[in-house]
Amino acid sequence: MRGAESVRDLFTMYEHTPGSLLFGLKGARAAAVELDVPEIAAACDKATKAAQEFYNVNAAWERTKNQPKSKGEGEAVALDPLVDRGVTGLQDAASVPVRSLPKEHPLAVAGRAFLKNALPNGAEGITKLPHAEELVAVQQLIKRCDDPNDLRPQVQSLSLSPLVENLRGLAVRFEAALRQPARGETSWDKLKATGFEAQECMLELVAKITGTFNLRTPEHIDARTKLLFPIIEQDDRIADSRKQRKPVTDVDPNTGEPVVTPPADPTDPANPVDHG
Repeated sequence: MRGAESVRDLFTMYEHTPGSLLFGLKGARAAAVELDVPEIAAACDKATKAAQEFYNVNAAWERTKNQPKSKGEGEAVALDPLVDRGVTGLQDAASVPVRSLPKEHPLAVAGRAFLKNALPNGAEGITKLPHAEELVAVQQLIKRCDDPNDLRPQVQSLSLSPLVENLRGLAVRFEAALRQPARGETSWDKLKATGFEAQECMLELVAKITGTFNLRTPEHIDARTKLLFPIIEQDDRIADSRKQRKPVTDVDPNTGEPVVTPPADPTDPANPVDHG
């Protein structure tokens, strides 16, 4: 049974990138002002503050890629191919009975189920992610492999436990390496914490909107749609990228246009984000 300590336990939404959070919240706040619901506008402001902090920390993290590597970063680079092979190894092992046995054989059935549920985008859906995102994806995969109500039955049927344990050990070492920032650089812990807070505030806003306009009347449906559309639009964009097995790009927080590199710091007076 799912818990309810966090609103993320109740809503199924993708992890939004920093720019998409800011752009979606900007649109939601504009709708709140138009509809004259100050309590929702205030919730938008709270979420925007958290999203902007995430944006700034993420931009600082991205800048470290062009700076001299710390000892920890060097270890992460060395561990990355081992983690990649660990994920690919799970995929390969689960694929053997699928390729070698009749379709209806229990092991072939288990193999297909594992590949579909654990690696819907293939191993590359994890291995091609940036280090920080790859770590999160690997940790989530391991957690699911441990869950008796999720992937554990397939793991046991296919004798994948040794491979899962190997990946678990690599994930621990990988995280330890990423936790060691270079001189004066942003830490992984801070990036993870600010990202969690921003996502949580966004989900709290979604909960507030659905709770305020919770009826099936035309008025409530119209208000819900106007307030949630900017956020759902970004969620759909991320979902489409994942379904097409493409990297999830961020967007410019002012225009919503996709960007390859992080746009300028939105708190910089030379390039402020217009919050509406």
